[in-house]
Amino acid sequence: MHILFDARTATPNFYGISRYTSALAMALAKLFKESGDQLTIVRHPNCNFHIPKMENVMLTTCIAPPDDPKGQLPMKRLAEQLKPDIYHTPHRMCPTIGYNCPIVITIHDFSPVRCRSEKTPQESVAFMASMSTALKTCTKAMTVSKNTLNDARQIFPQFADKCIAIPHGVGDEFHREEDEATLNRVAAGYNYSRNSILYLGSTLPHKNVAKLLKGFAKALPLLEGAQLVLAGYNCRKTPHLLELINTLGIADNVKWIGSIMESDLPAVMSSVRSFVMPSLHEGFGLPVLEALAVGTPVACSEAPALKEVTNGAAIYFDTNNPDSISQAFVNITLNESIRAQLQADGLKRASEYSWDKVAKATFELYKTALGK
Repeated sequence: MHILFDARTATPNFYGISRYTSALAMALAKLFKESGDQLTIVRHPNCNFHIPKMENVMLTTCIAPPDDPKGQLPMKRLAEQLKPDIYHTPHRMCPTIGYNCPIVITIHDFSPVRCRSEKTPQESVAFMASMSTALKTCTKAMTVSKNTLNDARQIFPQFADKCIAIPHGVGDEFHREEDEATLNRVAAGYNYSRNSILYLGSTLPHKNVAKLLKGFAKALPLLEGAQLVLAGYNCRKTPHLLELINTLGIADNVKWIGSIMESDLPAVMSSVRSFVMPSLHEGFGLPVLEALAVGTPVACSEAPALKEVTNGAAIYFDTNNPDSISQAFVNITLNESIRAQLQADGLKRASEYSWDKVAKATFELYKTALGK
């Protein structure tokens, strides 16, 4: 079996998808090295992962971005040259020109449908059109959670039989960092206090950062000078949020640290007091799983995907109620018995996930797509 894996989304322009693509590509390379099957990984010149030379694994480069329709032609030429058994794109931009082989796609979320207020009508229509084309063209579609699988089947019931859930994994690098010098170094490097609650994500409206700030402001008098650290590639200092922070009087306790280097993420997550995710909607919620894996207590919204990932190993709050968010801050920061239980439950839950499992399940899906 020869798989053509399109890893061109493994660049900073596709932050969440990028981390999925690079982790799956590396796990597949390891699996294919052992299976004897052939894997060709197509990378963009700005790709953010490295795979050493391996038997049965070939690396090649395509400069065309995956979300540009013009990029379909060079990929088609590559497919004609390599003649793979399957083409897998971890993006909804499924090729509309024939590849003469089964096509597998990955669906990450339906936020343009579930969070329509963030998109113009034209953007929502464009998303639905591209997703419909992708599902019509592909042989199989893997979703990153059962919640996203349910969305796919509800929104596109005519393609329900093509879809299967294969949840994300968590890398071996996400384990508890115990070295105090390392923890102090990353905290100093990013300029935040060790007595902090970390949020990692964008500031898009569905991430619900405004309500998070209101809940933090209510809890702050009880939090013994704690900081709220806002981080992420697209975690932007928007005028609206800056004005809200000043109005709430919490500017001295909110730290914007921007993007975190991949190599620093486990230590950053280990160095903080707790982790929080207030999203109204998620396709999966990878940062939550990674926080569980390093043993950092988690508080999150009751968004279905986040409840699916944590499975009770977190404190849940009402995203529309700052008092509920405030109480979660207090419990997860100050209540040591709750913190100890969350840490134990989180480590146990995270142990059920791995990228090796994702690669094996994806390999089985390839065989299904081939009718084997």
